[in-house]
Amino acid sequence: MPTPQQPSLIVRQKSPENIEFPFASLSDWLIPTELFFVRNHFPSPDLDARDWRLRVGGAVERPLELDLDSIKAMRSTTFTAVVECAGNGRVYYEPPKEGLQWQNGAVGNAAWTGVLLREILEMAGVKRTAREVLLGRSDDLTVRDSQAGANQIQH
Repeated sequence: MPTPQQPSLIVRQKSPENIEFPFASLSDWLIPTELFFVRNHFPSPDLDARDWRLRVGGAVERPLELDLDSIKAMRSTTFTAVVECAGNGRVYYEPPKEGLQWQNGAVGNAAWTGVLLREILEMAGVKRTAREVLLGRSDDLTVRDSQAGANQIQH
């Protein structure tokens, strides 16, 4: 719930949830977490943190399965970076383009904290034949043409 000092977020789509930051209200170089834009292509999966696992397989020497507590116990890094949806500003296209009609608020600068993907991949021992990292979902929804091949590292 926004406070008198916080702007209201703009709901671009209710399901799956897609929410835009009201960019005209920008007053600082960092966007607070509760005001950061949300971009979803699928509904959020219903997960239980106790059962969730990160699996790393494919073109690695040592396939991994890490629970959330194991990941939280690893060294974390904080850095500031901008994240922007590729559709940001789509409402301004002439002629109009398909998709969510984002204005300027599908972008944000934030301080991000977590374990570096590089460190997890080093634990798994990425093979020299690996060419890409393919991120998968924690539920049964799939994206067409996302099948991992022999030269991919899969989550």
